[in-house]
Amino acid sequence: MARQKNSFFLVAIAGTLLGFLSGCTHLEPANSALGTEFTEASIILEHNSTDGDAEIVVYAKGGDKGLTMLNILAPDGAEVLKLLTQKNTIGLRKFSIESAEPVISEVIRAFPEGTYRFEGVTVDGARLLSTANLVHDLPSPPMITVNKTEGELSWSTVSGATGYSIEVEREVDGVEMMKLTFDLKAPCKSFLIPKALLVPGKYKVGVAVHGETGNIVVVEKEFEIGE
Repeated sequence: MARQKNSFFLVAIAGTLLGFLSGCTHLEPANSALGTEFTEASIILEHNSTDGDAEIVVYAKGGDKGLTMLNILAPDGAEVLKLLTQKNTIGLRKFSIESAEPVISEVIRAFPEGTYRFEGVTVDGARLLSTANLVHDLPSPPMITVNKTEGELSWSTVSGATGYSIEVEREVDGVEMMKLTFDLKAPCKSFLIPKALLVPGKYKVGVAVHGETGNIVVVEKEFEIGE
């Protein structure tokens, strides 16, 4: 994967943005000065310790003007991602992009630690520039338990956790009937699923631990409530 300069990352998002890439040509900025940063720019590692897969998640948000170009460079200067819109569009403002999800060893080979450079050009030619650091350190995965009678999900304390995201899914005959996400601040370490939601079906619950670096580790557990 690494020898292909993260080609799997480009393929993973190509379908979503095909309409913007069609017929594009390289756009040189009208203004050469670099003066404005992205409103937000981040690159993090997310690992599902239950399934063993991982992904890179990139988030970028410009200012009030839409972007006609977004370029992300790896620490060694290699181009990780380049998106261009057609000249007659109003541009794109917010990007939330996820890579494919192979095993974690492939992900960290393809995306080395270091400083990633975000470059953008707005529809009126202004340039944006920001940097974001990627590290591979992850929070420790918690031990989770479910009391399905009471609907209580609890997990062990994770050192350095800044918060948790709780996801509750319910499935009936292979069809997803419900999916809810709740964000909690540390040091909370339990969550009571509303009893009105605990109807017969197969459930999957997940606890996502947000670490100090922004990286996330997820642990999942399945249970079933009968008729």
